[in-house]
Formats: sequence, structure tokens, C-alpha cells
Amino acid sequence: MTGGKDINEIWAKLKADNLPRKGAAKDAEVRTGVGERGAELVAAVAAPAAAEVECLDGYKDVEGAENLFKRTLNSLTEGDHGVRRRAIRCLAASLRSCEDLELRTDVFVEVVAKSLLRRFVDKNESCRELAIVAVTENVEACKEDAVESLLAYCMPVLEERLNLKGGTESRSLVEIGAEVLQHSHVNRCDITDFSRMAKQRGTQVEASEEVRLLLVKLMRAMIKYGKHALKPYAQDYCEILLVLAKDPFHEVLVECCWCLKDFVEAMGSKLWMVSKILLAGFAPVLEHRRQLVRIAAIEAISPLVFTGAHESLLDLCSFRDPNIVPVRAFFGNDLKINYMGKLITDSCVRVRQALVRCVGSWLLELPERRDHESRLLPYLLSGLIDDDERVQAEALGTLEKLGDLYISDNAEDMKDKLYYLPDEAHAHGWMDGSVWKAIEEGRVPVPKPFTRRPSLGTRLLVQQNFRGSLTALSSELSSWQEEPRLKAAKLLRIFLVCMEDYVASCLEKLLPALCQAHVTEDKAIKKAVTEATRILSWYTDPGLSFSLLKARLSGSFEMRTRESALSVLTAVVLGSDQVGTIAGHEESLARCMLDEGLAVTNDTALKRATAGLCGAVGGVCSRSKGRGGEATSRVAGALVLLSSDTVGRDGAQNPACALALDSLGDLLRGLGGDDGLRVQVLRRVLTNLCEEEKFLDNIPPELHVVAVCKVFSSLEAGAWSLRRAKACGDCEAEVAGALRFLSRALETGPVFSKVTLEKLASAVGLLLGDLPISSFGEQERRVLVGEVERQASRGQANEDREFRQQLVERLKL
Repeated sequence: MTGGKDINEIWAKLKADNLPRKGAAKDAEVRTGVGERGAELVAAVAAPAAAEVECLDGYKDVEGAENLFKRTLNSLTEGDHGVRRRAIRCLAASLRSCEDLELRTDVFVEVVAKSLLRRFVDKNESCRELAIVAVTENVEACKEDAVESLLAYCMPVLEERLNLKGGTESRSLVEIGAEVLQHSHVNRCDITDFSRMAKQRGTQVEASEEVRLLLVKLMRAMIKYGKHALKPYAQDYCEILLVLAKDPFHEVLVECCWCLKDFVEAMGSKLWMVSKILLAGFAPVLEHRRQLVRIAAIEAISPLVFTGAHESLLDLCSFRDPNIVPVRAFFGNDLKINYMGKLITDSCVRVRQALVRCVGSWLLELPERRDHESRLLPYLLSGLIDDDERVQAEALGTLEKLGDLYISDNAEDMKDKLYYLPDEAHAHGWMDGSVWKAIEEGRVPVPKPFTRRPSLGTRLLVQQNFRGSLTALSSELSSWQEEPRLKAAKLLRIFLVCMEDYVASCLEKLLPALCQAHVTEDKAIKKAVTEATRILSWYTDPGLSFSLLKARLSGSFEMRTRESALSVLTAVVLGSDQVGTIAGHEESLARCMLDEGLAVTNDTALKRATAGLCGAVGGVCSRSKGRGGEATSRVAGALVLLSSDTVGRDGAQNPACALALDSLGDLLRGLGGDDGLRVQVLRRVLTNLCEEEKFLDNIPPELHVVAVCKVFSSLEAGAWSLRRAKACGDCEAEVAGALRFLSRALETGPVFSKVTLEKLASAVGLLLGDLPISSFGEQERRVLVGEVERQASRGQANEDREFRQQLVERLKL
């Protein structure tokens, strides 16, 4: 007890009189439009926790209510803010207790409303909050009848409280936007210019974030129940909304976006003159750091585009007319922000899903959709490469609807095609029969998220708009940044599924861009580029792709460029092999290995890429009708060269050489159980390597010797699936020619390394025992052994007497 009073009662009264201060609302509550702060205020007005609110009831008409409320209304002007709060609660409770809605509306409008509106400028924040909540509650209860009468009084108060002050610019934001629009040469309100000028208006008049939030809630209630009376106040609403779009409080921004959405739905086409200004004001909100704000902004801007702001979609996509250069670009920054690009790559799934839904509505329902298809369609297709299945499903469903819409829009042109042509018929020709058959048989899987071949309408729509995206895709594939390259490669895959054979006309741009994109250490990018190239090869002639890529295989290009071209070409071969269109190109592919010096490179990465291409071509050769022919032999010879260890190194196995040797084994095993085919390939390989018993111009001498020895060492290791003795007997003339080549090479060639001599001695020692004297005479054997001894007495081997002795003993045996 203190002075005869209970301290608990005093504290309870203080808690009742003083509302809780600034509290953060939860994002989930903000999303539904009811924040934690708003809920507390409503509860405080409706049922204070620790103090009983006086309720004045029993009035039967407006005059009786006016007499009854006179004292309470006068209390609203008292100097004690506690008295004013109790008076506001009393009035709210008295109106709430009236069961006659018509009487409550009349009393509220004629007796109470104006007095409560005056409290919107009360010096005490809690009084302002209570007054706003009381007005909002009665507007929602009385609905249309109250709003129509109150608009004339509410709008000046709202415009005064939700305004900016302290800036250097005195004009309204609507006027500023009109000026920017008037001076625009493209009939759009430039977002950057408008934002820069809007910042000069200053800061908010209402300092309290919670009060501003409640004022916006009141605006939404008046829009909801006063649609028929909004037209005279449309400009005032637009001004307030543009001011609120600059608010720093995220809950106000969310509520403001919902308010704009309701306002656009209420006014419709009447906003034609200011829709571009509104979009320019709300576009920066799309970059807000909170995901709920970004989602609300997307859903607010979406209907705004239908009211005349469709041309501003060019600004949201940062479109630049290549034929128009703004004057300011010569004197300062000409900043353009691709809001759509940022949103489609947003880290939040719900934001991406909202954008895909928004873009889908524009493409399906916008009267001017044909003008914006080429710019909006890539963002919809980007949803198909999203990591989240919900976004993929949303985009796929919209794409199917767009295909149906295209058919209905072009019903007359499509009537005969749909009726007479079979399913494989294509809008710009015919899908290759082998591709269609491969799809039916399941040899060619439909890329995810597609579950079947896209409809004819979908394919036509994408084909007609691909040219507009080709330049941008090629540029992104060549970007120095890895993330854009990955996105572009994945997006290209989606385009190709819909483009089919129409993409053949774009090969000269796509293949160089894919080669450039493959020059990276990022495995995800390489995988995406390989997958896109494989799908590209389904619908194009592999010979044409090879002719475009062949120039990049020459030695005039850097190693990384040649490696990337080889990897892309390998994907072309594998993809063409899937649909059966690679037949007939094996010979030219095999010949380029030696012609371009790919099989004799010492670069490990290039050697690995070449081995991969040889393996792909070898797989085609082993399944072709001409198995064991010249193409197979050339590939086998290239793999022998690639499997030879790099000159000058010790005997350690090179991973690229091991890959080539494995590919050689796969090639030979692919010939089946026919030893005759393998012997035939062995003969041709030895003949090509030891032609005329002299060094070949395109192979370094020492590597040439090592490659010949590698043929016999791989034969001994079982790679050819042949017994050495039988192989030497079947290829007696070719083996003798190889020995003569080795003898000639030792005689006329340079000084060989110890590693090379060791390999040569091992191969010669094996062959001399299997080859009869009639094929390789005694004199020739003595010459060969003598040349080996002479080589061993030169260079590094001469310093190691023990090594020289081992070579001689091995050859004598």
C-alpha cells in the first residue's frame, strides 16, 4: 500500500492507459494484412486488459446520441492524453454496442467521425493509433454507407499525414511523374529518373511507423467499401500510394502494395493516365531485401500492367532500343535495372513462383501480349529450369496454356496442319523420322521437366520468339561470370526442346557460344553445356556441326579453345548417335584426329578431350555396317598415339593415356567375338603407322616410335583380345614392316630417351621370338640389335652401363 492505494491497482491502470510501444510484426501476419501491432491496437480498443471502459448506450436516434456523447466529445480536446484515450475508447465502445447498423452508421458519420479524424494529428502517438483503429473499425462495420460520406473528410487528413516534408521539391509525385513521362522519348516514365526526383521530396510527416501502418489499413478499408465513390479522389489516392512506396518500414510497404492492388481492381481502366507513373514508383520495391515485400510488389504491379502500363514492361526488363541512344548516355550514367532478371533468380522460391505466375497472366490475358512475347517468354521458360518443382510445375502449366491459346488465335492457319499432318509434322518442316522413332522407343529421353513432347502450339510460339533471345543467350554463354553461363546453358536446353529442327538456322551462333561457355573449371557448367549440345544434335545435321567446329580444332587456336571445341563435338557425336544420324560421318571425324595434330598433343587436357571424342566415334564405328573398316582403324591408331606416354617422362601412367587405352579396349571389344575384324584393324593400324618405313610428317619421331611399341605392349596386355603369337602370325608382313621401321628410326632418328629405348627393347624382344626368320631375316635382326646398342651408347643411356647391359642381354635373348 502507498498513500492508502494498492500499488498493483495503480500499475494495472497505467498498463491499461499506455499502449505498448513499437513492436515488430511477424512476416506471416503481415502477409495476411493483420500485423501483431495492429492486432494489439484493435484488442486495446475493444477490450482493455485492466480497466473498464465506459460505454454510453441507450440512444435511439442521432440527436439523442449527440446529446449523450457531448461530454465525451469535449474530452477529446483535453490537455491530458490519458483523458483523451479514455474518451476515444468510450466512443468506440458506445458505437460497438449499437445493434442497429443504420443508426450506428448515422451516429458515426454525423456525430463521432469528424472528432476522431481530428485526433489523427494528436501529439500523443497512442491517441492517434486509437483514433485510427476506431475509425477503421466503424468503416468496416458500416461499409458503403459510411465510406461515401466520410471520403470528403478522410482524404485531406490522410493526404496530410501520409505525406513528405523537408525536401527541396515541392511538387507532388504525380506531377513529377507526369513531367518525366512528358519528356520521355519512348512514352514511358523512366524508373531511375522518377526515383531520383522523388527522393527530393523529403521524409515522412508521420514519424510513427505503427501509425502509418494503421492509416494504410484505413485506406484499404475505404477502397474495399467505397469503390463506387473513389473516382473524384483517384489522384489523391495515387499521390498517397506513391509516397508510401518510399516508406522505409517493411510492413507499411506490404500493406501499401495490397492497397494498390485493391485500388487498381476498383478503378480499372480509369487509371490509364497514371498507371505508368504508379509502376515507376513501385518498381524499386521489387528490390526490397524482405521477400514478403517483393512478393507483395509483384502481385501489386501485375494488375497495374493491364490498365495501360504495359509499355513499362520494357523498363522492368531493362530493354534498350539499339536504334536509340539517350542524350544523357553521352554525359553521365544511363542506369537500367533488369528487375525481372533479378526476381527470376531470387533466392526465395515464393518470389520466383509469384513472378512466373505474374508473367503467365500477362502472356495469357494482356491484350498487347503479342508485343511483349519475345521479352516475357524467356522468363517463363526460366521457370522450367528452376531448382524447385513447384516453380517448374507453375511454368509448365502456363506454357501448355499458351500453346493452346496460340492454336486458338491461329485457328484458320492451323486447321489444315492439325487435321492432315501426322504428329511428327513440324511447323517449319518435319521432325526427322529417326528422332521421332527414338523418342517413341525411349532411346531419347524427354528432358525434365517435360513429360512428353511439347504441343504444336507451344513449339510454334517458342520458335517465333527465339530470334529475339538468341543474341542475349549467346552473349550470356560467353559471359566471364559463371552463374549467367550456367543459367543460359540450362535455358538453351529448354529452348531446344521446343525449337526442334528449326534450330538448324542458328547453329553458326550457338556452337561458338557453347564452345566459349565450356571453357571453365566448373563441372556444373560443363554438364549443362554438354546436355544442351546433345539435344541440339538431335535436330541438326552432324556434318554441318562438324564443319563449323573443325576450324576451332586447328593448332592456330589456344589449347583451351581446342579442348572446348572437342568436348562440344563429342557431345554432338553422342547426341547424333542416339537418334541414328551420325552414320556416314565416321571417316571424316576419324581423319581429323591426325590432320589437326590432336592425337600427338602433349597437353593433358587436350589429350583427354581427344580421347573422349575418339571413344565416342569408336563406339559409332563398332556399331556401324563398316565395322573394322578404315574409320575404325584410324580411330584405333589415334587412340594408340594418345595412349603413348608423353616423351621425356618416366614410366608413370598418365591419366589421359590410361583413358585412351581404355577407349581402345572398348572399341575393340565392341567389334564382338570376331577375331578376324580385330586382326584386320591391327593390320591397318600397323600399316598406317609404319608406312614406307619412315617417320610421318605430322608425328614427332620419338612419339612415333613409342606409339609403334605401344601397339605391341597393348597386344601383350590383352587390349586387343588376341594372343600375341596368333596376331603375329596373322599379321606377319605388317609386324616385319614395324620392325624394319624401328630399325630405320634408330638409324636416322634423333637420340632417344632411356624410357623410349626401354619400351623399344621390350617390344623388339617379344617380336623377334614370335616372328619367323623367313619374314625378318638374320641380317636384319643383327642390324636392329646393332642400332639399339648404338642408341644406348649415346645420350643419357651411355652414362648408365648397367642399363646398357640389360638392353643388350634382352635383345640377345
